[in-house]
Amino acid sequence: MDHTNLQAQVDLMLNNGMDKLAVFRVLTEQKGVSPRKAAWCIAVHADVFLIDRYGELIDYLVWIVLLQALAGAWLGYQLSHTPLMRMCMPLLAASVPLLFAWGFFRNYAQAYNLYLLVAICGVLPYGLLLMQFPSMFGFALLSIHILASGYVWFVRRKIFPDIGWWGPRLFRHNKGTLIGQVG
Repeated sequence: MDHTNLQAQVDLMLNNGMDKLAVFRVLTEQKGVSPRKAAWCIAVHADVFLIDRYGELIDYLVWIVLLQALAGAWLGYQLSHTPLMRMCMPLLAASVPLLFAWGFFRNYAQAYNLYLLVAICGVLPYGLLLMQFPSMFGFALLSIHILASGYVWFVRRKIFPDIGWWGPRLFRHNKGTLIGQVG
């Protein structure tokens, strides 16, 4: 079974009120569905109750990322020297945060995970560079970046409680079994 059909089947069962453990059992009995794939599809399902409960946090997150897009567009314009670059750089600098804002607004778990991965890859080299050439402006930017990444992680834990760092929290990697229902 392909991933799209599997995710649609999980969404249908969970939206109809079926328990996560029961959905896992039904999916793993089907031929061609591994327990890890079934646990991942269950973990990335955006629960309507949690979205309603934490909708304000999601709205704040979307606004923060939109402000990052605006700051990136402004910075891209300021750092450009030619007329062509003054058109291209703001669009490029704003497009990535806008895509993240769209993913957060649509409640895609992959948007949260990708944001955290990009944030970690962006913070490490910049933090090491700041150790060599410290400045107040650099430390302020680094702290804003770390705080925004922490807030994304916080909202992700609230909306998708079954996702761990490297896979679904419901899945025990060494035994291939479901631990239990979370959230």
